[in-house]
Order: sequence, then structure tokens, then C-alpha cells
Amino acid sequence: MKTYDDNLKYPRFRQLLEEARIMVQRGKNTDAAYHVLQEMNLSKDENNVSLFDHIPNRPLAKMLGIPNPEGGGKTAVFNARDRLRQERCGKEKDIIRDDRKVDTSQVEIIGSGDESVYLYYFPTYQWYAESLGSPHWLCNIGRTENEVTARVSQQIGDQCPEIPQIALILRTEDCRTLEKRIHDALKRERRQIANAIGTEWFKTSPSEVLVIYQRLSGID
Repeated sequence: MKTYDDNLKYPRFRQLLEEARIMVQRGKNTDAAYHVLQEMNLSKDENNVSLFDHIPNRPLAKMLGIPNPEGGGKTAVFNARDRLRQERCGKEKDIIRDDRKVDTSQVEIIGSGDESVYLYYFPTYQWYAESLGSPHWLCNIGRTENEVTARVSQQIGDQCPEIPQIALILRTEDCRTLEKRIHDALKRERRQIANAIGTEWFKTSPSEVLVIYQRLSGID
């Protein structure tokens, strides 16, 4: 069974860790993470054989000896990983903008992690709800361990009358748990659409889901 320590069998990786730990001792946490990440696959989906295996933010922060690996340490690794993603791909936080199938022009990205909980809707649903004076409309709240637009594009298929709007992406290290907690909060308010195909449709809004996320995360 693969573990996050598997890279330690390589002398080069151990050398990188040792050099990075010295940087951490000097207070250069993000630089330390960058030093190791530049020779590592940045996501689960990358399979570059010339690079070391992907390690998520929290475990890597612990390996580097960065203080507070559950908070600031994890953030330092996330920032370094995000910087490298942009340098390698020129893409913002893994989002590939594909105007043919999804609209990400108004997406709000919150949090950190390699997995995501997302919210998308069809603009007609929003327009209709607002025409009735309702602040809530039909929204799909799902999760993925991979790239969000690819997941939504796969989910909607090729026969939709309009392009879905991805409005919210919540980065996390555990998308399954976060999705369940948000779903449960909305179910308590009887917002789930009972006759929908699938279990991810709720009568809500991006702003309401963001408030739920902030409450669950203890963010004021």
C-alpha cells in the first residue's frame, strides 16, 4: 500500500527535505515548500515519471517540519504549490476555462486543498427565482478530487440548452466530508429537491452556501 513516505526511499528526495528543513528553521516556510515541490507532481492527476510522487499539503507540511501543519504550515505549502502551478501551466488554481461547456467568469474560489466542493447553476433558474422575488434557486452542490470544470462538463453532457455557471469552488483536503456537511445543513432547512435526478440539487444560492461554509469552518 502506497504511503506519503514512499518518496523517502530516494536519496534525492531526502536531500531536498534536508535542505528545505534548514529553510524552515530560518523562517522561510513557503520557500522551503517550493524547494521540494518543484521536483514533485503537483496533483493526483499528474503522472510525470521524472518527478517525485504527489503529496498533499498537510502531510508535506509535517514532513518539512513547518510549525502548525494544520493551519499556517498547510497554507505555506498551498501557496508554494499554487505558485508552481501557475508557473508550469499559466492557469489559475487548476481551473481550465472552457467557454464551450461551462462559465467560470464569476467563480469565487475559497480555501485551500487538492480537492473541491463546487456549486453551479443554470442562469435561467436564477432569473426565474428572482422574477418571483425569491433569493434562492436550483443549484447543484457536488465534489471532486480532480479538476472542477472537467467534472461539471462530464456531469452535464453535451445536450444542454444553456451553459452552466460555476459560481463557487471550496478548496479542501476532504471533499467528501465537506460536501456531506453542507448537504446536511441544507437538508435540515428542507432545501433538497426531492424529485431531482441525483442528490446534489438544492434550492439555495452561492452566497448562502458560502455562509454555511464559513460557519462550518469557524470563519467570522
